[in-house]
Amino acid sequence: MSSTVNLALVPPGFTFRRRLRILLAEDNSQLRTTMATVLYQDGHSVIEARDGAELVRSVASMIVAHRDHELDLIICEQELPGYPGLSALAAFRAGGHSVPFVLMTGDEGLQSRAIELGAAILDRPLHTGALRAAVRRARATRTNDVVPEGWRWRGRGR
Repeated sequence: MSSTVNLALVPPGFTFRRRLRILLAEDNSQLRTTMATVLYQDGHSVIEARDGAELVRSVASMIVAHRDHELDLIICEQELPGYPGLSALAAFRAGGHSVPFVLMTGDEGLQSRAIELGAAILDRPLHTGALRAAVRRARATRTNDVVPEGWRWRGRGR
């Protein structure tokens, strides 16, 4: 379903923000809940995965249903049980998937490898401002975002 906006009715300074569908893979339940809460508060849809098996199942089910194009961002912990984040990133890229990927790690060697594969990095310890900045960058890279001429995406500035 497509919708149109009469720009004459849009108040000055209003910014269009499309809700992102984010797959969040983090094994630490407290950190995963905190991150998901931040993302939900910012209006995004979050699919949570506790381990590598859930990450793979979530992506595979979207691919089988031909809905993988609906996934806007993957945020993945490097030390994910069952399937490390860098391995998941390499497999997604080898499979031809271009979904923006954010790897959470403090290991500089892994960071450089992830950057070579086109991922962004969230350093440890994690800060909500860095998480929001990663989401803003991912939003800007999605080609299906439509912004009226002269308008720009703007974060919430937190």
